[in-house]
Amino acid sequence: MAYYGDQQRPVVQPPPVIPVSVPHQTNTNNVVPESKVFMAIQIGEYMARGLSVIFALIASSVMGSARQTIDVIYTVKFSNFSGLEYFVAANAIVIFLSISSLTLSILFKSKYLVLKSVIPVVDLIALSLLLTANGAASALIAQFDDVDDIFSNFTATTACKTYNHFCSKLKASIVFSFFAVFVYLLLVGLSLVYKKNK
Repeated sequence: MAYYGDQQRPVVQPPPVIPVSVPHQTNTNNVVPESKVFMAIQIGEYMARGLSVIFALIASSVMGSARQTIDVIYTVKFSNFSGLEYFVAANAIVIFLSISSLTLSILFKSKYLVLKSVIPVVDLIALSLLLTANGAASALIAQFDDVDDIFSNFTATTACKTYNHFCSKLKASIVFSFFAVFVYLLLVGLSLVYKKNK
């Protein structure tokens, strides 16, 4: 205790600072680090875009090769119907968009933030194209199955019973195109997860 003049004024000394070492906290709850989560999402995005290219390519190829001739009288093919032409064109555009977005995602990753805003818009455009194309093709298939043959050469049965090989290819291509729709729904969901955790 120190004294100043005639008055006793105690001077309180500050307590000594004792260094405290903080022990390293281990991940006891098995929580996955955030970086690994986003890495897993990014890998899933790459795989989904690759699948969308494959599905759309199969759909457009099968539809483009769909043709059948009955008794050398009439050859039916996809180019006879505007709805099927739109289906092939829409899937071809989706292939281009999928390859472009996949290439940009791999090459630039997160260097340019504008890509993170543009790519989801491209995904929505591709999804819209697939949905409208599948709707047009499915409506035509339903018409083939329900009504009499739309061609004057055959009127005793439905069109798909007459042109069974042609209709089988149409149905298969629509199925693969719907697989691409499911993949793009997944991509849109992944983009929403990214924005939510950004």
